Amino acid sequence: HYVEVCCMDCPVFAQYQPVLSRFSGPNQHRILRYLAGLAARQYADTTLSAVVTALNVLLRHLPGRRQVVLTDDITRTTTQDITDFITAAQSAGLAPTTINTKLSILTGFFEHLHEEGQMTHQPVSRRRHRLLTHTVQPNPMPDTDLIAFFQALDSVPDRLIFLLMLRCGLRVSEVCALAWDAMDLSAGTVRITRGKGQVDRFVYLSPDVTEALQFWRNHYTPGRYLFPRGAFGYSDISRSRC
Repeated sequence: HYVEVCCMDCPVFAQYQPVLSRFSGPNQHRILRYLAGLAARQYADTTLSAVVTALNVLLRHLPGRRQVVLTDDITRTTTQDITDFITAAQSAGLAPTTINTKLSILTGFFEHLHEEGQMTHQPVSRRRHRLLTHTVQPNPMPDTDLIAFFQALDSVPDRLIFLLMLRCGLRVSEVCALAWDAMDLSAGTVRITRGKGQVDRFVYLSPDVTEALQFWRNHYTPGRYLFPRGAFGYSDISRSRC
């Protein structure tokens, strides 16, 4: 009843309240308020779901008596609880990068409670809890393999998509959502709207990408997007130009 009174008008209530059933009413209210704040700041649904997952993973890896305490009142989370969570997560085989991701999510949630005055401390300590991870640098693709890869692509849009990812460092989702009004071919830039982290940025186009974009625009009647449905497989244009 407490959650219904406080959160029924919250836009994330219907979506996330059912998966928070293990938490007490006051805890559900705290979590839903945090999720509502993220949603209002245009965070993706995947980010909101990750918060719920991280909180459930935290409880699942704590001793039974602490699970009971935190299920009733998440603001009673201690630094030792986080340490115990890390130890149990490691024993369960979770990768250090996965644990660090959960810790980052939990840090944001507990910081929210701290700022609201519901907690007197931040239980997640970067110096104490952050796990060291080894960064493996990717090996560049040999030029011969790169040339063979592009020669194997049969259509202009397919080749242009991979060229944008290769030269501009764009993700698949970013390339597929590109609109012509985001392009400034004279300046050699493209605006990426709400990329990773919901951040806008400008990316510079290399000369070969600019040439390929001009060729694609001249030989395909442009709509709003660079790659509308139905454009793929457009192979009757000489692929040697793209």
